Amino acid sequence: MPYHAVPLASITMPARLPRRIVVDGLHLTDDDSARAVMTDFAHVQPVGVARDRHIDDALQDMIQAGVRSLLVIAEGVVIGLITSYDIQGEKPIQFLQGTDCIHESCLHRDVLVDDIMVRWEALPKLSLDALGRQRVGDLRLTFAQHPEWMHLLVIETQDDGACFVRGIVSRTRLERLTDLQKVAA
Repeated sequence: MPYHAVPLASITMPARLPRRIVVDGLHLTDDDSARAVMTDFAHVQPVGVARDRHIDDALQDMIQAGVRSLLVIAEGVVIGLITSYDIQGEKPIQFLQGTDCIHESCLHRDVLVDDIMVRWEALPKLSLDALGRQRVGDLRLTFAQHPEWMHLLVIETQDDGACFVRGIVSRTRLERLTDLQKVAA
């Protein structure tokens, strides 16, 4: 059967982009399960980056993947998290001006993911079981009490004691899914 060219629409008036009211098909209330906010790595492939990658390259990785944060991976293990805010904010400048810079020239081109990432030990973590018992309002209150936190890593511990990063809860996604910028009192 022969193919035919697709007929084009003859629209002359300007067109607008649709207004997106609901994110991810969800609109959550404070009483919904907190698990609905988690980006579940059992269903969504997490994006990772090596610790020795230059921060500008890591930012391009984020743009290409459509994400704002990357898990920092070394030898198959999560060792930290880096966000677009980390890269585009003050962290690179503070690193270059501080005593931690051990590069010869201490220029922007020298800054690696490892230099400014949030290390595993400093990342707030929540067990998958605990998250399953919480509500959206509980997460909102937690973020309100810790304004410095932008993410919570969700950890799953298996029967044999092995731990996995099962997902991530983003403050920004939580705010979008609840359509509210205010925090629970």
